[in-house]
Amino acid sequence: MNILYESPSPKTWLNQFLEKRQLQKPDGKLLFRYQVTKEEYNRIPQILNEHLPSKNEEYFFRSWAALFCLFVSEYYRRDYDKSWSWSTIENVIRCNLKQNDRAKAVEIGLNEYWKRPIRTRGLNGKDRDLLGSLFLEGGLPWTLVQNPHTGFGRIVNRGIKEFHKTLNGNTDITQIIDGYSHYLPNAHQDKDTLNLLAGIVDSLMMIVRSSKLKDHENIIEYLDRYSPDWRSSFPLPIDEENATKLVSEWLLDAKKEHREKLIAEQNLFESSHYQVGKLSLWNIESQIVFPKSYKFDIDFSLLSTLRFEIYLYEGSTPRECLGTTYCEKLELSVQFKFPKNIVTIRRKKIDEELSIKLMTNGVLIKSITIEDSILDTSGPLIFENINNPDDIKIKLLSNASYNSPDDKLVIWQPRGWNVESINAKRVGIGNKFSIWVGIENNAIVKLKDDILNIKLNCNNNPLKLSLAGNCSILDTIPKITYHGLPRLINDQDNVSSYNDLKVYIDGCENKFWDGSISGKFSYVIKDNNGSTLLRKFIGVLPKDFKMKIVPDFRNINAILEVWGINDDELFILGDNISSIEIDSEISKKFILRQLDSERTPLFEIKLKSINCNNPIYIKCSYPVLGASVFDENGVRIKSNNIALNELLGKYLYLNSTTDSIETFDLELELISKKHKFNPRINTSYKVSNETVKVSLFSLKSEFLQILSTTDDQDAYIKLLVHIKSKKILELNIRRYKGYVQLYNDNFEIIDLDNKYSLAKFKPIAIQLSDPKINDNILPEILSEDVATGYYSLRPIMSKEGPWLIIPADSDSPQFRPKLFLPENNYVLSSNAETLERAAKVYHPIDNPYVIDKVINSMANNYNHKSWNYIYYLKENFQYIHLNAFESWLSLSRNIDALVTFFYRIDCNLDFCNKLRDELSVVWESIPLNKWIDGYHNFISWQVRNGDFSEELIKRLGLNKIEVLKKVISGIQFIEDFIIHKINEPLKFSVCKSLEIMYQNLRRDHMEDRWPVGLNDELLFWANKNLDIVEINTSKTHFSNSVTYLPMFMARVTMGDAKLEDLGVTLNKLKFYIYKISDFDNSWYSSVYSMMLSVLVNSKYSINGENSGIL
Repeated sequence: MNILYESPSPKTWLNQFLEKRQLQKPDGKLLFRYQVTKEEYNRIPQILNEHLPSKNEEYFFRSWAALFCLFVSEYYRRDYDKSWSWSTIENVIRCNLKQNDRAKAVEIGLNEYWKRPIRTRGLNGKDRDLLGSLFLEGGLPWTLVQNPHTGFGRIVNRGIKEFHKTLNGNTDITQIIDGYSHYLPNAHQDKDTLNLLAGIVDSLMMIVRSSKLKDHENIIEYLDRYSPDWRSSFPLPIDEENATKLVSEWLLDAKKEHREKLIAEQNLFESSHYQVGKLSLWNIESQIVFPKSYKFDIDFSLLSTLRFEIYLYEGSTPRECLGTTYCEKLELSVQFKFPKNIVTIRRKKIDEELSIKLMTNGVLIKSITIEDSILDTSGPLIFENINNPDDIKIKLLSNASYNSPDDKLVIWQPRGWNVESINAKRVGIGNKFSIWVGIENNAIVKLKDDILNIKLNCNNNPLKLSLAGNCSILDTIPKITYHGLPRLINDQDNVSSYNDLKVYIDGCENKFWDGSISGKFSYVIKDNNGSTLLRKFIGVLPKDFKMKIVPDFRNINAILEVWGINDDELFILGDNISSIEIDSEISKKFILRQLDSERTPLFEIKLKSINCNNPIYIKCSYPVLGASVFDENGVRIKSNNIALNELLGKYLYLNSTTDSIETFDLELELISKKHKFNPRINTSYKVSNETVKVSLFSLKSEFLQILSTTDDQDAYIKLLVHIKSKKILELNIRRYKGYVQLYNDNFEIIDLDNKYSLAKFKPIAIQLSDPKINDNILPEILSEDVATGYYSLRPIMSKEGPWLIIPADSDSPQFRPKLFLPENNYVLSSNAETLERAAKVYHPIDNPYVIDKVINSMANNYNHKSWNYIYYLKENFQYIHLNAFESWLSLSRNIDALVTFFYRIDCNLDFCNKLRDELSVVWESIPLNKWIDGYHNFISWQVRNGDFSEELIKRLGLNKIEVLKKVISGIQFIEDFIIHKINEPLKFSVCKSLEIMYQNLRRDHMEDRWPVGLNDELLFWANKNLDIVEINTSKTHFSNSVTYLPMFMARVTMGDAKLEDLGVTLNKLKFYIYKISDFDNSWYSSVYSMMLSVLVNSKYSINGENSGIL
């Protein structure tokens, strides 16, 4: 019997569907990229219902299954109603499939017809997720995306605002989006959904970067005309009216953000500040954009090395290490590049300025103040409008009169001020009796004679003014202090002579214009209409102000001498310092005495002119002879043990014990019971009659490099300070401050200093087979509500394992992680296909290699299910030293797996450095062909997945190469060879260049102590392998290590040599590689890069011929 169908068959419909898209067959892309129209979507249920296949219609079932999969995915995109079930979809089709039929439909339809993979669930990756696979093919659920409470739109907005962070290679858009996964409902916090959101943000930003959108009001019409394929990159039904409107809003936000970052890139240092979250308390997030390079004049005698540690400070507190850089010597100055081009921090003290501090061997060399990084809450602050009350992140625009192109703004109004504007309304209550006021019309904000004019829908801003002058390097309150009054400038002109501007100092026009005043002042600039254009509080010292504090060795006192203050009032404040003024004709001079040598050596100088209202305070330190360790508050550190996470704010004070220059020798030595080789680092400090303040925190990279030479978690560093071989100070720098002592059903944590348990530790337990979960808090045992210092083991820990007991977070005291193995529930098995399973059966003695086997199977396998395990291990436990986890140790030992990890997981520059510092990974030791194959495998894997557009995949690949260029210096010159396998000939003589560079190296370090740790080994290797290089070191044998190491490492990178070729143990060799390359990194990087390029040209000849440059 023939059945007459009202609809075409699934096969006919699919053929027509593909033909409309100029395809003969599916091309393997995500189903949403076929852009099913609303009309097509509405027609499919009838076709599926009328052509329900029977068991005997296998041939027809293939087309029906393909159309069924297409409909399910499109249903998710258009009509998903939070019901994660087959029944809702089958009700639309009016059918009821059995479970086996559904499975068969997805296998044949999705996998065979559409050439798309079926996703799996869980860390083991064994459970197929049929419905989830179809939903993910559909893109994003429009019903949830347009709902402001579900988080999808919030994540897109966050991605737009932070997209500029991807431009320097330190991160990519997928990493940024991953950081906001908690915004989404739990069912949608999967990697595939986050990747789709990342694709949306990338598409938006690429559209605004490549299009002239500013000339077109209707963005959608413009894109349809000039880029008709733009819709295919969006996992949303763009033919829905509200979807078009939402994408238009996103594009406008993207255009605005792009414009602001272009402006920011033109400035030297740019800081932006955002109020994030609830308005009731200040929660400021500051973002600093750095220039591509920075140059400053310096006395070269102050530099013991060209290696700078760069730190971001908030006031006098270090907040973040920005990394290490090596400067280039110029004629009278040095120049360097910042390791990062942008950094974001949550502020702790908004009334203190941000600054960049450059240090060498822990000593401050240069401080750079970030302008406008103080939030002055004495007056109103103008912010962007609040678009989403559930996700507040509004940018600070000004603290003075302001013209805005926007039609709405928000003003933070402190107590006493008043906002006058039509239809102004309160949108929030702030702290200290302040309120937040929303305006949609022009406004005047007033306090007596202080007036701010706010204009909306206006593109012409008033003059953007700032102050410039001779900033003091002293530690003062207020933080920004000038020697003499600063001058007034704007971005383009020096406006110090503008007649239409009025300067008010402490409320009086043109008060104190001479350069001899001192104190704290309000500095206000107004135009002729009385509008405030600039408002700051600044400190001022006399132009010729100088001071010094030196020991008085005859009387065991100290002398404070101050010049240039004339009749200013000066007071010395400090409850541990007594002072007596003594006669002096050209200065003010005081005898200082410390009352208690065990108490703080810090004190303050209070200074102000007679006719000034508010004083300025200068923070000082009494010169404690010899070597002592103090915290940032001046409290002496009496403990001999300092953990790595306690270094922040700890300083080593060095003061000469005689009236002449003394040399303080600082020695760092590894102490380990497991290794015979104990590496040492030695540094010298020349100390005269002024205190040398050494930041222990800035020496952290040296500590980590020494500790990375051993996997002994109990190893520590002995820090010794000598004067003429006499020990005057000894400290132990440790990874951990305590260790776990297990008992039957509880444990205690023993503090290394006090030898008894303390209640300050915060332990948690993680099940090693599931690093996704990190909330197993181990409670402290109380006795009559009193802490005992003992902690309970959870009952589940005796049944499932193994477990690792670790600190709860990076802020709590760090103790040595402890492996806990349940005695009666351990399963011994050497078979494991995933890290989840391997972690369950791992035993350090009985089954130590099971994790190694899985890691080996992950090498070059981008689809291995265990990469999810590594991802969660990295994201949740970065604060734990990597060698606490056997998976990280195993990964670091497997070159192929390490390269796959670099490309497969979000491995940014910071984590690469962490692998180097904590696991002693020598990135240059990985052969170049591994990096090349890894790159192309990564690109192919992304293309097969189809999650991203070709353009985004290309950018993700280039982002990986950008990181690699910073990790391995020579990669920058062979980037095209890695990506395109294009090899350009070199156009210089290597031998001549090396000889010139070698002579410069010797000249620059004539008086320095050269590292000689690998002298004999490298000379032997060079004589055997470097017949093309003619550098004679026979008369300068001390230079062998420095000279030949970069040449050896270039051969290692090319795969023509191995680290083992030198016949030195790996832990010893890795330490010397770090130490020697750091001696003159400019020489090491240049020679390594040159030799790597030479070897690439020699090995991969151009047009079948050798390049002939040797």
